[in-house]
Parts: sequence; structure tokens; C-alpha cells
Amino acid sequence: MEPGPQVPAVRPPELTPIEAQGDYTHQPSRALIPAEIAGFRRVSIFRRGADGQRLTVSYAGGTPECTTAITLFLDPADPPDSVDQAYATAKDEVTRAYPSAALEREESRDDPALKGKRALFLIDYRRMEVGVVLAQKAWYVKHRVIFPAQCTAAVNNSLNGFFPGWAH
Repeated sequence: MEPGPQVPAVRPPELTPIEAQGDYTHQPSRALIPAEIAGFRRVSIFRRGADGQRLTVSYAGGTPECTTAITLFLDPADPPDSVDQAYATAKDEVTRAYPSAALEREESRDDPALKGKRALFLIDYRRMEVGVVLAQKAWYVKHRVIFPAQCTAAVNNSLNGFFPGWAH
């Protein structure tokens, strides 16, 4: 019996790649998605959801020994000011996906410049940061950062440039 033809992988209809050269502006939020931030290069942008308002943006940077991946999720804040709920969901996603994840620390900010929360996990030999900030009182910017644990000092320096205003 001969093998059947290969069926190409089909992307869910609610996930649409966006081809963008240079900086990209997300029209619903008016958020600027730079092609590069603090040495991190944008590698992909996807529109999510049936209404196309949500975005997933991935960046990569660092040295070959300390490669760092950053994924941003831009979602309407519904209901507004429920950072706690969005943050709890983000943390739960990590512990479900990575049973060996050990929470190392959590931080929060609630001031006029920034309202958000983040957590740092150790997952075997890697570190993962997850967080949620409220932008323009109407959008969540969720993030995941993953990098080799031995690179913490160097990566934290880079992350300070990527996430200005909230030192690592």
C-alpha cells in the first residue's frame, strides 16, 4: 500500500498572518508595532479572532547562547481594569503547559504611568516571564519572555530596553 498524499497543515481561520515590512500600526488600538525594539527583531504578526482585533506579535533577540523569545498578545480589555483576572489566566496557562514551572517571584504596579502584573518562573533550565499591563485603559498587552536561565543578567538588561518604564 502506498502512502496517501500529504495534507498541508491548515491554520485556524481565526489566525491570519500579517505581512508587514517595517513598523506596523494596529488600527483598532492605534498601537505601533515596531520592526525592531532594543535589539529584538519582529519575526511575526498574526491577527486573531473572528473580529480580527486581537494581535499576536513575536520578537527574537540576544546572542546565540542567550537567544530570547518575546511574544506579545494585544487584546481588548473586557471588562476594563480586570488586570488581576487576565494575569491569573496568564499564570495558569504557564503552569498547565509546563508542569515543572516553579514561580520565583511576582511584581505589580498600579500607578498613573503603568498598571500591571508580572511573574518570573523557572522551568527546568529556562526562565519565563509572563505579564499583563493595561494600555490606554482599553487594551491588555500580555507578554511571555523565555530565555536560558544562565543568561538572566544579560537578558534583564535587554528587557529593560524592550519594556521601558518597568525595570527588570
